[in-house]
Amino acid sequence: MRSHSGFDVVAFNQKEVAAYNYVFRFYYPSLCQFTGRLIGRDFAEDLVEELFLRLWSSEKTFNNEEHLKAFLYHSIKNASLDFLKTTKRAVDRNTLFTEEHSFNEADYLAGIIRSEVLIELYQAIAELPTEKGRIIKMTYLDGKSNQETAAELGISIQTVKNQKLRGLALLKNKLPDGIYAFIFLYPFVK
Repeated sequence: MRSHSGFDVVAFNQKEVAAYNYVFRFYYPSLCQFTGRLIGRDFAEDLVEELFLRLWSSEKTFNNEEHLKAFLYHSIKNASLDFLKTTKRAVDRNTLFTEEHSFNEADYLAGIIRSEVLIELYQAIAELPTEKGRIIKMTYLDGKSNQETAAELGISIQTVKNQKLRGLALLKNKLPDGIYAFIFLYPFVK
């Protein structure tokens, strides 16, 4: 994964709001996706927000971004497993989940890899010109049709198609082939 020039470990350790906001915006989507596969999307966002609130209140410091990332994924995995253990509905959900997925280390690592790919993808989309990025996100990541996207943005379907093609061309130059191909597979691995 490429390094993220927006991260400043000293500023983050000193609880500077801008550094904290950067980390939150950067890791929130992938952590939600990662934990959503364990506990369901409805609860994932709350759990990730709670993790960031606890992180802000804690005295923990980090050596670098890799240290922080490892902490975030480890913490959200543990929080997700605790959530599954402590809720009444979790008993049935946990049984069903373990029967269907038999959660193990390989699943955990695959989830982290999937989340890391999403980080790369979201970052590359964020670097696109605004309208192209919004259209790529809506049509590929949110799963909306060209018609739905055009209606929501108040533009023609042809404009959506043109912007999508231009956005994909820009992404192809920004992303490694494997991550670029992931954008087309994303609806199937959500």
